[in-house]
Amino acid sequence: MVMKPVGMQQLAETIRRVLATSISERRRTSRYSVSSGVFVISRTNPYERCSLIDISLGGLAYGHAMALTPDPSMDQLSIMAPDGEIMIDGLVCRTVSDIPASSGISLPEDERARRSVCFEKISDHQKDRLNQFIRRFATPMRR
Repeated sequence: MVMKPVGMQQLAETIRRVLATSISERRRTSRYSVSSGVFVISRTNPYERCSLIDISLGGLAYGHAMALTPDPSMDQLSIMAPDGEIMIDGLVCRTVSDIPASSGISLPEDERARRSVCFEKISDHQKDRLNQFIRRFATPMRR
């Protein structure tokens, strides 16, 4: 098979198109910001309450103290409401990114990193609870 060489102009246009694609276009579900006082509890570090930053039906992001938390690729999370009620338990998730605060991102107080996860194997009951949680504690984020 003979392939035609790629010209610099075509390469530059392809790179520009990839970089110009906004994050919101790649997301499958809408994200919601969460009111303060909502926490995530990780099975790998159950004694630390981490501030929930944002959530969607596909995943969530939370702040954590990076020095204290191992970097698991898979974990189980629970979401705790401001009144202490466990709203959703046993959400199996996969880490997508773990960004240190030194990168310039904004984080809740006392948090050193932002971890983003996507949900894996979510049950219908968990999906219903997520919808209830979003209606009760979250607001849509601007695109």
